[in-house]
Amino acid sequence: MSANVKSSNELKIVYQGATVSDLAVMFDMSANEINRRIVGKVAPCGVESKVPRYRVRDAAPYLCNVVFDPEEFIRNLSPAKLPAALQDAFWKGQLSRQKFEKDKGDLWSTRHVVETLAEVAKTIRMTVMMFLDTLDQETNLSDKQREIVRNLSDGLLRMLHKDLVEQFKDYVPPPDEHGRPMKEEDEPIMVIERSEEHFDDGFGDD
Repeated sequence: MSANVKSSNELKIVYQGATVSDLAVMFDMSANEINRRIVGKVAPCGVESKVPRYRVRDAAPYLCNVVFDPEEFIRNLSPAKLPAALQDAFWKGQLSRQKFEKDKGDLWSTRHVVETLAEVAKTIRMTVMMFLDTLDQETNLSDKQREIVRNLSDGLLRMLHKDLVEQFKDYVPPPDEHGRPMKEEDEPIMVIERSEEHFDDGFGDD
């Protein structure tokens, strides 16, 4: 019996419309909230015993709590789908935003990042190059210990160079930078080649 009643009520909602009480159950709101949202905005599709009924499809847009972010929506549109009237204003706004973030120091160009990391890499390279000399001044190293320190230092510099190349392998420098994209087969600029007979660390004979 209850199943038939339920089926009858559902059919009535589909074909004759939903009452405010029906909508309150469907959208988990109070009847007062339903009235506040739709009265005067959604026209009843019928009246039964002085109780208005509304098409669910007409009332739903006013009852669904949809969070719409127009900026996110426009950003995800392809240029071809972006309304012509909005294209100029939107992209000017994006450029102004980028300039604001750049002036604050929150937005760095790829070139700036590359230059900064290159300076850091130079500092690391010079420090690592001094490991063996510093240890020689502080303590007496055996030939085996010197070989271990040398291999560790060279390995660190090779790894650093490889990681930098990998991170910026797709970076194409601007024409005025007089450069080209970094490649793995490029000569490692930070690898130190040493020999037992002579090693020039760049700081003079002493």
